[in-house]
Amino acid sequence: MPYIEDIAMLLGVDETTIWRWSEAKSDFCNAISKIKLLQKLQLKRLVAKSPSGAIFLLKANHGLIEAEKVLHGGTPEEEQITLVISRAPE
Repeated sequence: MPYIEDIAMLLGVDETTIWRWSEAKSDFCNAISKIKLLQKLQLKRLVAKSPSGAIFLLKANHGLIEAEKVLHGGTPEEEQITLVISRAPE
């Protein structure tokens, strides 16, 4: 996995120089964009392996909202039921 910092170290410059080169040269900008996209994809794949990570990605990228609704039974013997509802906003 390449990182911007690795490129900076390899070229013997600081990170600010990398960003300036990226702004000045379209080919370099495209390379940096591809590196950032690769990093983003790798992180999403890593996070999505856990249930909490998958829920986070669904909330962050797909607008899902998690709500909790508690239903109480009519008699003391009945247990409390908790429903978790997730849906996309209209």
